[in-house]
Amino acid sequence: MSLSSKQQLRRHLRKLRRELPLRTQQNAAHQLCARILLLPQYRHARHIAFYWPADGEMDLRPLMRWSLRRGKHCYLPVIRGRDQIIFRRHQPQKVLHRNRYGIPEPGPRQKARPLHKLDIVFLPLVGFDKKCNRLGMGAGFYDRALQKLHAQRPLLCGIAYELQRVDHLPTDPWDIPLDLIATEKKLYRRRQRRF
Repeated sequence: MSLSSKQQLRRHLRKLRRELPLRTQQNAAHQLCARILLLPQYRHARHIAFYWPADGEMDLRPLMRWSLRRGKHCYLPVIRGRDQIIFRRHQPQKVLHRNRYGIPEPGPRQKARPLHKLDIVFLPLVGFDKKCNRLGMGAGFYDRALQKLHAQRPLLCGIAYELQRVDHLPTDPWDIPLDLIATEKKLYRRRQRRF
């Protein structure tokens, strides 16, 4: 798939996602969160990276609040420099600061946790296929971070609406397939993982 056709697909899927009525978005998020609560990997996880929803992305904030109440440590991505993300601890009583994209993130005093020491990373995505290939927003923050993972790695779980699934998503050499993609309708697994 050429760069221009990837960009066209990205624009098309983002438009579909943004056009979902609010009630549909909320119902889908509720169904997806209920599905995640049943995952053994989630139940055993202590350190979980979430994301703050933007541009019509599935909203996992209810699951994050539930996780915090259950004593799980929650993290949000923080952009560093021009092309890097790290994960800082999110604590509701601490003020979030908007990054250059207008997305809230924890401040510099919040403790960072290395990606390989997280149990689960929930990743937003624009598109996906049943082989758990992911099409992101195009900035490459997650791609660069995931390339640094080796043997010790978290469960990588993409989050999407079912309407974001495509039959086949061509990949580039730097693309890292996810372990799991969760939608409001189904879980797509690339392979079984255990903690």
